[in-house]
Amino acid sequence: MALLTLNAPPATTIPPEILAVIFAAATPPTRSRYVIPWEVTVSHVCARWRVAAFDTALMWTNIEIYSGRCLDRVSSYLTRSGSCLIEIWLDLWQTDKDGARGRPGWVDPIVDLIIQHVGRWRCLLVFTYYKSTTNAILSKIADLGAPMLQRIRVVDEGEGSREEVAPWDSRILAGGVPSLVSVQMDRVYYLPLLANVTTLHLHTPLFKVNTTVVSALASACPLLTTLSIHGSFNAIEEDWAIGRHSPIAMHSLRHFWFCNDAEDMSVASFLISVALPQLTSLWLDLPRYYLRVLHLLSTHPSRPMFPSLKHLTLQSFDFYPTLQAAKVFPNVTTIHFAYCPSFHVSFLKNILCADVPYWRHLDTLVFRTSKDSHAQKFSSILLDIFTQRAASGLPIKRLLLDKDALQSLVNHVDSMRDIAVVEKLTPFNYEDPWWLMAQSTYEDRF
Repeated sequence: MALLTLNAPPATTIPPEILAVIFAAATPPTRSRYVIPWEVTVSHVCARWRVAAFDTALMWTNIEIYSGRCLDRVSSYLTRSGSCLIEIWLDLWQTDKDGARGRPGWVDPIVDLIIQHVGRWRCLLVFTYYKSTTNAILSKIADLGAPMLQRIRVVDEGEGSREEVAPWDSRILAGGVPSLVSVQMDRVYYLPLLANVTTLHLHTPLFKVNTTVVSALASACPLLTTLSIHGSFNAIEEDWAIGRHSPIAMHSLRHFWFCNDAEDMSVASFLISVALPQLTSLWLDLPRYYLRVLHLLSTHPSRPMFPSLKHLTLQSFDFYPTLQAAKVFPNVTTIHFAYCPSFHVSFLKNILCADVPYWRHLDTLVFRTSKDSHAQKFSSILLDIFTQRAASGLPIKRLLLDKDALQSLVNHVDSMRDIAVVEKLTPFNYEDPWWLMAQSTYEDRF
C-alpha cells in the first residue's frame, strides 16, 4: 500500500484546499454555451476531483440559462454555490426566437427558482427575442429587492420591441437595490432605482427625452459618471432646443457616448442645456448630421463649455466640419477618428496646421479606418500634419492606428517615427474609458 501511495500520480495527492485554488485560478475568463463549462469538466476527471469541485462554491456561481432544459442544472448550481453571490445569465434569444410567439411556459419555473435566491444576485443579464418574454421575466421581479445586485442588463432585440412609450413607465426591483452601480437597457423601458448607479446605458430607440426627463435623471443618479444613449431623443421641448431654461447640472458625469443616425438636433440641445464640468471623455456617432450639430454648438450664444474634456471620439466623421469641432472642443488632448472616410482628411490638416492652429493641446491622434482607395493620400497628409506641427512648436507626440490604417502608412512610417511615437492601437496604449470598455474581456457575449 505504501508503494502505491509513493507512486501515485501527483494530481491525486494534492490537498482539496489546494485543488480549489487551482480550479479557481484556471477558470477561463470567458465562456461559451457550446463548450462544456470548466467546472463540469474538472468535476468529471475523477471521484476526488469531483468532491473537491462540488465543495468549491465559487466555481458554481455563474448560472447560464438557455432554455427550459436548464432547470435541473440551474437547481444544482444554486445548491453547489452555497451562500456565494451569483451571476444569472438568461440568454434566451435563440430559444425564444425559435419558439412560438407569446409567453413560453418554461420561463415561469426557472425564474421562480432563481427568485428564491434574489438575495444572492450580483449580476442579472436577460437577453430575449419577444417582448412578451421580457415582460414575463421583468414582471416577476417588479416588486422584489435585490440587496447585493451590482449590475443589470436587459436586451430585448426582436419582435415587439419597437413601440414608442414614455420613459420609465414601469419599475423593476422596486424593493431596493442599494448595491446597484451599473444598468444597461437595450430596447427596454423598465428601470430600477438609480440612487447609487454610476454607469447607465440607455440603448433604446424612440426614447422620449426632454428637459423634465433629464432633470429627473440628474436627480435620480447623483453619482452617475458614465452615460451612453444610443437612439433618438424624441419629443424635444422647444425651450430645450433654444436654451431658454437654466442649465441642468450633471456634476459627476465624466463619460458620455451618444449614437444616433437620425437627422435631428437632439444631442446639440442636450449638450447646450446640460452643465458637464467634469466631462473628460465624449464619443459622438452622428453619421448624417455632424455639420448641423457642430455648427449649432459653435454658434450658440451660450456655447457649451467642456473645461475638463480630454478624449474626443468622432465616429463616421467625414472631416468636413473639422473647424466647427475645433471651436466646440478646443482643449482636447486626444482625438479618436473611428471608421472615418479619409477622402476629406485635408480638412483636418487645414485646422491643425493653420497659421494660428487649433487644438493647441493635442497630444495624441487615433485612427481606426478601413482599406480604401485614398490610403496614399491619407498617409501623406498625416506625415505633413506631424511634420508641420513639430516645426511650429506644437508637436503631436503619439499616433495610434489600427491594422489597416497602419498598413496604409507603410511608406512613411520611418519618417513618422522620427517625429512621434507610432504604434498599433491596443487596449494597453490608449486610455480612453469608452475604448477600454469596448475592449474588455468581460464584455457580455450579447
